[in-house]
Amino acid sequence: MNKVLYTITILLFSFLNVYSQCNSLTAYGSATAPAPGSSVVISTCNFADEYATVSSVTAGNSYQVTSSVATDFITVRQGTPGGPVVAFGT
Repeated sequence: MNKVLYTITILLFSFLNVYSQCNSLTAYGSATAPAPGSSVVISTCNFADEYATVSSVTAGNSYQVTSSVATDFITVRQGTPGGPVVAFGT
């Protein structure tokens, strides 16, 4: 347990830029997670204060999220819009 806590602490403080994780209450768009090697479009018109639900995400698979806006900051949460942060970044 101490090794996990130590690793998480190091990862948290190793980022040069600090960002706040999004916590939106406005839903827009949804999708089912694609199979490995495939892709899916969730929405072509989300605003910065909206979230989209992606279901059937499989543990152990890698997923990549992209946006047409280079400066978008994306937060991935588990379970609910306010759930634990799984991943985040531009």
